[in-house]
Amino acid sequence: MKNKDKILRLVKFFGIYIGFIALYYVFISLDDNAAFKAYINFTSYISSLFIGIFDSSVKVSEQVIQGKSFNIILSFGCEGSEPMAVFTAGVLAYSASIKSKLSGLSIGLASLYFLNILRIALLYLIGNVLPSSFDLFHTTIFPIIFIIVALLFWILWIKKSADIKS
Repeated sequence: MKNKDKILRLVKFFGIYIGFIALYYVFISLDDNAAFKAYINFTSYISSLFIGIFDSSVKVSEQVIQGKSFNIILSFGCEGSEPMAVFTAGVLAYSASIKSKLSGLSIGLASLYFLNILRIALLYLIGNVLPSSFDLFHTTIFPIIFIIVALLFWILWIKKSADIKS
């Protein structure tokens, strides 16, 4: 492949990647975004079902997961969409077949969503058991881990996509 072709592929990749991320941030910043609010409320509900396995007192009201001694309020950044957007942008920007992209997005996003539910449940547990550690896990440890996992999923998808090509 010529240098010019490599440069064009890189420009295309970053154009699609940055374009998707920009659209994502425009979408979530829309006033009165009913779709995003519904996503957050649904994520709260699913998380409460999972948490209910080990805490039967948990209740949910829209984006609030309520326990006897600890509550979690899901909002932008806490609902897990950013790592999923990073993964999606990477898959869409990478040169692969539509079939490979759809397969990667289906499996990757479902896996990331499940891991986010697990992350929310763990934050709920930490908030109940080690409340002094909640902020550290909520704002630093889990976000870093979740972004790394999203990037690892993307790298694994690239490897699988490349294996299919050869």
